[in-house]
Amino acid sequence: MPRMKINPSAEWPHGMVEMVYAAHYNLGFAYYRRGKYDPAIESYNKALAIAHDNTLVHYNLARVYALKKKNALAIASLEKAISLDKSWIEDAQGDSDFETILSTPEFQELISPQ
Repeated sequence: MPRMKINPSAEWPHGMVEMVYAAHYNLGFAYYRRGKYDPAIESYNKALAIAHDNTLVHYNLARVYALKKKNALAIASLEKAISLDKSWIEDAQGDSDFETILSTPEFQELISPQ
């Protein structure tokens, strides 16, 4: 799992924050894999409330938004992931989940070599 910055306002016992983050992330991923996109979004957003700069969550949230054809939200989430870690550009270039936004100028600008 990628290194994450924990939201310092999360006041939980040592180790609990990471466990709760992982539970929300894993639940979101399970929902995504089953095509249950609304609960996936909810779980990913809960994970981001704990680890707001986690690039994997931002990237997967972008995938779910794209699958729901919520293009502006997909672009915003992908942009956040890429701004934090440029290696997501290569992943996004070949990710079939982005089919609905593939031809948009915003997506093309995000995935073009920097």
